[in-house]
Amino acid sequence: MTRQLTQAEVDFVGLSFTDLTGRLFRWEGQLYRAIPAQVAPFYARLFDDGVIDDLVNEQLFVESEISDLEIEGFSLVVWHRTVGPLLYPHEWSDRMLADVAQKQLAFTKRLLEHDLTCGDAHPLNMIFEGSEPIFVDLGSIVRHNEHRSGSIWHKEDQFRAFFLNPLRLMVGGNFRIARWLLREHPNDAELTARSPLLRPTTTSRVKAKLARLLRRRDDSVESSLDALAEEVVSLRPDAAEPAVPPSLDEWIVREIEQMAPCSVLGVSNGDRRTAAAVTLAAERGARSVVVANINAEVNKWYAYASSRKLLLTPGYLDLMSPSDDLSNYWYQPASQRLGSELVVAFGMIDQWVLEDHVRLEVVVDRLATLAKRWLLTSLDTTPAGEIPTWSSDRLPMFENFSLETVQGVLGATFATVTTHEIDDGSGSVWILCERGTGDPHAAT
Repeated sequence: MTRQLTQAEVDFVGLSFTDLTGRLFRWEGQLYRAIPAQVAPFYARLFDDGVIDDLVNEQLFVESEISDLEIEGFSLVVWHRTVGPLLYPHEWSDRMLADVAQKQLAFTKRLLEHDLTCGDAHPLNMIFEGSEPIFVDLGSIVRHNEHRSGSIWHKEDQFRAFFLNPLRLMVGGNFRIARWLLREHPNDAELTARSPLLRPTTTSRVKAKLARLLRRRDDSVESSLDALAEEVVSLRPDAAEPAVPPSLDEWIVREIEQMAPCSVLGVSNGDRRTAAAVTLAAERGARSVVVANINAEVNKWYAYASSRKLLLTPGYLDLMSPSDDLSNYWYQPASQRLGSELVVAFGMIDQWVLEDHVRLEVVVDRLATLAKRWLLTSLDTTPAGEIPTWSSDRLPMFENFSLETVQGVLGATFATVTTHEIDDGSGSVWILCERGTGDPHAAT
């Protein structure tokens, strides 16, 4: 039965207002794309001819189907399965970016078999679901004959700007520069590509020249895509050793099993207990994300999720950095994208306060914006005398830093704060916080 909607009844999503081939919107918890009249017949034909079904079956495109909804101002509505959680390209590791690059090329090559191509080559068109990237932008599929550029893929320059150039920077250890490049508007990124940091080595120039000579023998867009794929392989880092989680304290296991969270966010500084806790929740069906501010750590989580086939998505994010979580009309803040019923942050309060010199109140506030119901953390109850005597004078956040102080600050936000001594003889404690039922920030 057809349902007629007005634009006022739906919630249009983010950047879709820039897309001339349709606008994403949410309605009753589902994700849809409204397609205007001038391109509706083309996209309807993709479904009628089985092209979309083929791509979905090959796990190249998100599950989609024509909906019976109608919305004013548009001629066609398509339903998309919601994929997530959403981590942006600048929050991926180098290994993740390389894998997305390979999938982008495979997707484009598959489209060519239907005389189609990608209208752009921006990594925002891919979203990770667990350790698998999936293409989600229906509007990026266009007719190939309208975008031919000889034997070169017409979006090769953009692909280089958003995939090969950042990977080349990462190979050289310039991770921060690469991540800023991945945030750029497409035109700005292509200008940045002229940076001296991106000048190819003699070896890569020789390889590129050889590839061009070989391409002349096979004058096709497919050979252009194959040459790009070879460049990706040359820049793709080796697979990391998977993170190996230890066994967990029985108290933690029991608490997580009783919570049965639908979603969990792990904040990792290399503490393998975080891996164990997040894995426990993921194996029980929780949507799971782990963030760390070390590229190698993210790669270990990525390898672990891949090896275990878990719906666990790793990402690069420093929750205390003033720049890592910038948001605007392009990007949503982490609190909107990654907020979870359970947040696991073992060892993080100690690190942020004692090593990174962040005030305890700021740390708790940041964690509280992400923890919709529970926060599970730990604290090293090192005697105060072992904290340098100069700390209180120079850094007020060290003053009276103790278990009691931490409990007090947490108690100002959460309804209950429970501690349990860690069974390793260290005197450290687990801390479990829970929001009250009337808390407006609690998960619904």
